Amino acid sequence: MIATDIEERVSLAVAVRRYLTASDRHHEATAAFEAACQDLRQHAARESRYVVQIDYRHWLLEVDAQGNFELEQIELL
Repeated sequence: MIATDIEERVSLAVAVRRYLTASDRHHEATAAFEAACQDLRQHAARESRYVVQIDYRHWLLEVDAQGNFELEQIELL
């Protein structure tokens, strides 16, 4: 029974480590996403529409008067 108890503890420790690593990555990704949104709002004029080409794909960016934006991939120009 002791071996099973040790295996359970090791499994739990591995699971906790995975959780903490994922949590750190999630917080980093959230901060990067928020910074990217803020950067986009700073550079895009209010009440405007843009077509942007990134990595051979085209995207339509629409910004409203409050600075809210939508970005969607478009297939054809």
